[in-house]
Amino acid sequence: TVADDCNGHATAVSGIKRTGCFCQCSNGWTGATCNTCPFGFDESADCGSCITGYSGYPNCSRTCTKEQDCSDHATEVSGTVLFGCQCNCRNEWTNTSCNVCRLGYNPNDDCSTCAAGFAGNPCSRECSVDLDCGGSARALSVEGLNTFS
Repeated sequence: TVADDCNGHATAVSGIKRTGCFCQCSNGWTGATCNTCPFGFDESADCGSCITGYSGYPNCSRTCTKEQDCSDHATEVSGTVLFGCQCNCRNEWTNTSCNVCRLGYNPNDDCSTCAAGFAGNPCSRECSVDLDCGGSARALSVEGLNTFS
């Protein structure tokens, strides 16, 4: 019977005792006798839902979080680890897990301001006599502004 041979966690049981019973486990129960509720499933709910922090029943897997999956640099996150996390990165953080600060931005200021040597919006490299004039000029002009070295 379902109660005797399948721990009360099956939708049906077939076979005979002498050659073995076959249990069709209900909800998320597994094992030959439907005696295992896998990690991520809620045993107190008859293995019929995911525990807190897990989602996607019947494929319960860890729900993505900003801290664990988006380097704590996201405004929001969705998805599960099994099917993939989607991070909406804040400021100028990039990459699938928001772990790369876009070139020109300061990672020590949450990628919200320009890094040293960069200015503007978006942050762009500032001109310099050494980098842009081969070190051979005494001054450079950017949009009518003169800079002397």
